Amino acid sequence: MKRFLFVLIASLGLFLIYPPCAYAQMSKKEQKELKKATKDAQKNVRNARSFYERDDASQGDKAQGKRIIDAAIKDPLLIDWDQTWSTAALIYRENFYAETINFNTGARTDTVAMYDYLVKWYEYTIIADSIQRNPSDPKVKPSNEARNKHAESINSTLSMLVNGGIFFFNNRADFNKSYELFDMFYVMAEADIIKDYVSQRPELRKTKSNLHISLHWQHTGWRIGKTSSNMANLP
Repeated sequence: MKRFLFVLIASLGLFLIYPPCAYAQMSKKEQKELKKATKDAQKNVRNARSFYERDDASQGDKAQGKRIIDAAIKDPLLIDWDQTWSTAALIYRENFYAETINFNTGARTDTVAMYDYLVKWYEYTIIADSIQRNPSDPKVKPSNEARNKHAESINSTLSMLVNGGIFFFNNRADFNKSYELFDMFYVMAEADIIKDYVSQRPELRKTKSNLHISLHWQHTGWRIGKTSSNMANLP
């Protein structure tokens, strides 16, 4: 979970690379060049998104879209644009779903990558939501409809973090990764986007509460039920 918090803080910290005061001190030529560069960079993000929204997109197109977005989330021109992160979330979500389909149909599955896609999908959604909840333009009103759709997708797959924790514990003996996924379940369950979504749906509150309690004791059992040598590998 430390990694998740680091990514979030580091990403939001980069918003200061081009603060308004620095932009105002640029010459008109520099401002024009910056606007053009930003526009071009945003176009690349839109292209990356289109690869995952088009029905006729090939696997090569999708791979290219992923490469574009992986570069975009490190680009100072795009780091404070919510569409950068929502597109990244979309791409990693679709890659996660593709691997789950492979798994469920008995096709060759990269299980490690599947859980990596899941974690990054969640991380990027939280960053996008943070930007959208705090728009730089006060006239912009965040879309609760879009937010609830994101929350619904995450809420329906949260238990996969538990599956991932069990997978890394049993199949990879990677206790740090296992702990990270278990821990991320608690963090995501407490994220504003999920808490707000659940609070609007009484039928989900008891289920989420019971699942939270169940996982607490399951997690405790994992930790105390293993040998001290295994425990030494846990954070």
